[in-house]
Amino acid sequence: GLGDVYKRQVIYPSTKRSSVIGVWGAVGAVAAAGGPAIGGLVVDTLGWRWVFWFNVPLCALTWLAARRWLEADEGDSDAGAPDALGIFLSAVAVGALALGLAQSGDWGWSDWRTVLALVSGPVLAAGVVFRSARHPVPVLDLALFRLRSFSIGNLVNLLFNVAFSAMILNNVLFLSRVWGYSQTAAGFGITPSPLSAGLVAVFAGRAADRIGPRALIVPGISLFTAALLFLAFGIGTEPSYWTRWFPAALCFGTGVGLTFTNVSSVSVSETPQTQLAVASATNGAARSIGTVLGPAFVIGTIGAASGVESAALFDQVWLIAAGIAAVAAATAWLLPRPALR
Repeated sequence: GLGDVYKRQVIYPSTKRSSVIGVWGAVGAVAAAGGPAIGGLVVDTLGWRWVFWFNVPLCALTWLAARRWLEADEGDSDAGAPDALGIFLSAVAVGALALGLAQSGDWGWSDWRTVLALVSGPVLAAGVVFRSARHPVPVLDLALFRLRSFSIGNLVNLLFNVAFSAMILNNVLFLSRVWGYSQTAAGFGITPSPLSAGLVAVFAGRAADRIGPRALIVPGISLFTAALLFLAFGIGTEPSYWTRWFPAALCFGTGVGLTFTNVSSVSVSETPQTQLAVASATNGAARSIGTVLGPAFVIGTIGAASGVESAALFDQVWLIAAGIAAVAAATAWLLPRPALR
């Protein structure tokens, strides 16, 4: 049963951790493939508000499954309550950055509101670090950042997910606003990317156990960057799905499959077992922050623009996302290279 699978996953040795995370990434990729397609169908048939109602039963089923199959961890009950102020500052910091990016198109980059939001984010984030250095149950376990794989891995994770999430939203909007696809067609149009990512992720996880994650992360992000550059310079305004979009989508998917799960695994590769949950949560937070900031940047850049004349704005997003991904690839070179097994 699923409960037994969960128990086996918990006691997997560290040498098999990449394989396990690869399976997890494949499952997530399949969900990512179905989400836009189903969401587009719901929007076209029932309206956009139904997308949120559609998630209610899914969340309920997930909660029931977690209650049924996941086992409670025997944590330290004497550790004390988490830093509530640190949690609040973290949320406001990310929200301020997202606000500034999303509203930059309407307010303007030099507007005091945009500047205030974009400056407040880093200042509040610094406050979180300050609190974490002094609180007994901090938001961030700063000691983990002394591990090279953890600090570099999370930075790569953040940068890559900014570029990745910006690409996803930009792709959907381009297909619907420039190529004139319906919401359903746009959702199905991006499906090959996550499907190919899911297939590659399983094999990438197993390969990482043998040759190390860095050997797959750097080529993966590089392939992802190349696909972004192709869209920016070669996609065109006339619909050409099978000859242009589909090959780029497969490149995206392959790059994401090589990168996504291996970044998660390398971030916790040197973490002690007792701190694995905290390290995984930090890694998930870095990924989530990226998926907030990327779409916020797209919203601020694209806004309500549509039609062939807006194609240059979409090209701009792809180019900037490619630049961020290139920085992530260069940063990934700093990851430690483990001994071959």
